[in-house]
Amino acid sequence: IVMSESPGQIYYLEETSYEHELTPVNLYTTTEAAVLLSQDSLYVKNGIFDQLFRNITFYLNDPDNTNNVLLSFTAAEAQGRLVIKLNGDVIYDNALSDGDSVALDLEQGQLSDVNILEFMVSEVGYRFWTTNKYQLETIQVTGDITDISQQTSKNTFTVSDVEKYNLERARLYFYPDCNPREVGALKISVNNEAIYSSIPDCQQINMVEFSPSSLSAGDNSVIFKAEKGEYLIYSISIKTELAEEEYPVYYFELPEDVFLISKEVERTAFTKTYDCGDSD
Repeated sequence: IVMSESPGQIYYLEETSYEHELTPVNLYTTTEAAVLLSQDSLYVKNGIFDQLFRNITFYLNDPDNTNNVLLSFTAAEAQGRLVIKLNGDVIYDNALSDGDSVALDLEQGQLSDVNILEFMVSEVGYRFWTTNKYQLETIQVTGDITDISQQTSKNTFTVSDVEKYNLERARLYFYPDCNPREVGALKISVNNEAIYSSIPDCQQINMVEFSPSSLSAGDNSVIFKAEKGEYLIYSISIKTELAEEEYPVYYFELPEDVFLISKEVERTAFTKTYDCGDSD
């Protein structure tokens, strides 16, 4: 053995760069007011020998995206103190008069998928011959529900083995049609690696350079997510630049005793050059 080397993979590159065009995406969220609970009337009372408390259950499909939740009612008849609990926590304890209307903000942190409202009345105390009672009417729970189903969009593209092995730079280009006063941050990830999170420059091409290591040979995904507002994003492309081709060259010498030297030549030196890029 006169030489031992491992040049690794060697590619012939027809292109020095690639452009992967992606389909446009439309991101938006919608918020609508909704009635979460509605009941015409409710009667509760508390006496020495006569007690009636009531529970009402309402449901939320997405508590994290339900805001401005409000409990409202009118006290058609009122005596004593009305006590209301939400999921076991007291949210109201007060005496009302006939005809009073109440609107209570329900804190988002107290809400869950299943919510129980408990309506109770205070004890009569020393007035044992009386009964505290409340007749509530037009009981409603309302809230603003935000639909985020169109908040995220996913695009895919394919990178070849040759492109991945020779990657040197990677850039994402996109044109967002948006109103900067009405939108939230735009988040972009490549193969689940975050590469951008900000409000972009609307109505112009944006460029984001990211690490080539984020890309894989084969299928790759680009995910766009809007925190709020509406985005129409088009002219989306991933542009990659490849490293300059390198064909390794090795030099070595052969000692004369390797070969049979002709009797006419007393000493002959041989130097051979091999170019791995040479097709011959």
